[in-house]
Amino acid sequence: MITDMEKYIDIGVNLTGSSFKKDLPQVIERAQQAGVERFIVTGTDIVHSEQAIALAEQY
Repeated sequence: MITDMEKYIDIGVNLTGSSFKKDLPQVIERAQQAGVERFIVTGTDIVHSEQAIALAEQY
């Protein structure tokens, strides 16, 4: 069980990368199970920044 002391914020995750296209929901689920409760998604250009916004709205 995750306690309040075991909650995390991932401050630089690039979830818009092509390596996450196949299993993004599972990646997010595993991170949440490990105690990550917030993600700060990075965008390296305007396209990836727009994708990061879409992810934030979805999750």
